[in-house]
Amino acid sequence: MTSVRVKVWLGGEGPSEIGDRDLVGGERVGALEALLRKVEPSGWALEGATRWSRIRKFRVSEAVGRDNHGDIHSIAGLALEAFEAGCEVVAFSRDVDADAHRVDAIADGIAHAKAKVPMVAIIGGPAIPAIEGWILALLGVRDTEDKSRGRCNQLLAERDLDGKHAEDYVAVIEAADLSKIPPGSDALVAWLTLARDILSAAIRGA
Repeated sequence: MTSVRVKVWLGGEGPSEIGDRDLVGGERVGALEALLRKVEPSGWALEGATRWSRIRKFRVSEAVGRDNHGDIHSIAGLALEAFEAGCEVVAFSRDVDADAHRVDAIADGIAHAKAKVPMVAIIGGPAIPAIEGWILALLGVRDTEDKSRGRCNQLLAERDLDGKHAEDYVAVIEAADLSKIPPGSDALVAWLTLARDILSAAIRGA
């Protein structure tokens, strides 16, 4: 008897995060899928993915007139797309860069998405300053959240990891020890903890 696997949808900035999983028949793995596989190797299947710029925003009326940051509506739209694809889980990261309001907007977006699409569990959060910081942290670099994207790119280049190649990022993730992430990468640790808890609950019904 074939067991039913949990269906997962991804959302990310581009190939670094989602490979080419947003394309029909795409087989290129990105960083988010690799992180999920590292946390929970089996029991789930990737159904598809959406690039952030192509998310169909779902207008969250409660946000209008308060903080109407676009990410609030994008996260709700991503959760809705996952639901329409028959997925139980959606996972995403969003680069913060220099947007001072993005971290709060992501938290608000997740809260609104949970209210609007409660059938889909959400693994999501900010990559500070960007996904490159996560890769550096997995290489043992501390205090990555205090660095700019430019500095992160410089440090990756010094390790022959410039060019934002998804395959290079995946190789780093596969070799990493997730129990030894250095201090100063709190958002990554929080994302991994959420991924571990949500996938475990979805797969095992806990």
